[in-house]
Amino acid sequence: MKRIIAAVLTLVLFGSLTACDVQNKKEEEVPAYPVRVANVTVQTQPEKVACLSPSLVEILFEHGYGDKVVIRTDDAGYPEQVKEIPSAGKTGHLDTSAIVAALPDVVLTHDSLSKKDMEALETAKIQVIVLPMAKNLEELKKLYQNIGLLFLGQKGGSQAGADQFAKIESGLNSIKAKLPAEAANSTFLYIINPSGIIATGDTFESSVLSVFGTNAAQDAVGYAVDAKEMQAKDPDFIFVADPYGLPHLQSNAGYKNFSAVKNGKVYTLDNTLFGLQSGRILDLVGKVAVALYPEVFDQSEGESSEQTASEPVASVASK
Repeated sequence: MKRIIAAVLTLVLFGSLTACDVQNKKEEEVPAYPVRVANVTVQTQPEKVACLSPSLVEILFEHGYGDKVVIRTDDAGYPEQVKEIPSAGKTGHLDTSAIVAALPDVVLTHDSLSKKDMEALETAKIQVIVLPMAKNLEELKKLYQNIGLLFLGQKGGSQAGADQFAKIESGLNSIKAKLPAEAANSTFLYIINPSGIIATGDTFESSVLSVFGTNAAQDAVGYAVDAKEMQAKDPDFIFVADPYGLPHLQSNAGYKNFSAVKNGKVYTLDNTLFGLQSGRILDLVGKVAVALYPEVFDQSEGESSEQTASEPVASVASK
């Protein structure tokens, strides 16, 4: 009986190991390509990319694929070597012949192209992948994962993108960890235009600035908020987009009675940096941290690793 039991157990164990081996082989046999990126099926790893968005160019360089960018747009100029890449003109006024002449495998863009441009690229058999701008940090992570999928396929592509985005998460968490205890209960408002355009809870701006507290307009949507309603919430501090600043709000009937305005807790942000949805968002958050809590954050924490104190990325946070 003991021999029979031992034999049965051996067969069961052998069967389990064989099943695991078969499963592992199946996983190994999954090809990297084709892979689905956004709504496009990519058959092979691209060797040449036409990138029609400054932030997508930056993300490609962050991933180490900058050498694959063969065409950019006029507004892409970071990092410095990007300026050496030929341009296809301005967004909305593209020179599709220049794109076709560069022989890219794919075109990456944040926005859908015009019918005319799409027809020209389709005729040249060039795939167009639209990766919309993120509305929050979670969507930005997905964008990074799509870049990983594009270049590495199903074998680790998504994870590679997530790992790259983790550097941004780590930077944001590092800044958040150094904030004073009272920051956790702070509230803010980001006024993009005093005429009524405010970053509501469903915006990328709100998602990033929430490192510093709760958006007073968290429950609103679509950048439309009533100033009187926000005054009742009495945010601790106010961000306002350049070229606006404290004097503009002091002379504005809708905002002059806010406590933050009366107390001078108003900071000007370079709103263009929110449009550059890449690792440079850490520059913006670092500068905001220095402006809000100079006693906690050193000036160098508001600077990128590729700049000096005399060469700021932008005038990001100042009263």
